[in-house]
Amino acid sequence: MNKSIKGLLIDPENRTVTEVDIQTGEDGSHLESMCKNLNCMWVDTSRNRLDWLPGGCPDDVWFDDEGMFGEPKHFFQIPGWQAIAGRGLIFGHDSKGHSVNHTLNERQVEALRSGILFIQKGV
Repeated sequence: MNKSIKGLLIDPENRTVTEVDIQTGEDGSHLESMCKNLNCMWVDTSRNRLDWLPGGCPDDVWFDDEGMFGEPKHFFQIPGWQAIAGRGLIFGHDSKGHSVNHTLNERQVEALRSGILFIQKGV
């Protein structure tokens, strides 16, 4: 039985932040679905947090580990962070470090949408 977790997808090409369901594979991992949503083969996360959001937020931002290879055209920049090439996913995490549903409330999601800078290069 596959289950899913709720994440927030940052899509710099369409300049959107939307809630998505990330499927859990038979092995209990979300990796395959994460890579599919990020359009990549390898993912990474940042130690940076979303503390600038109202009330703070401990959630993780996942992105394409190889996003800067080649000639990326679409980026997003979270306040206080360097620009990230490609899409991003936001999830919460449990005490063991496993990804779980994002924890952002509606007010924080709106602050995220207005705080992100979308960058398009050479298009």
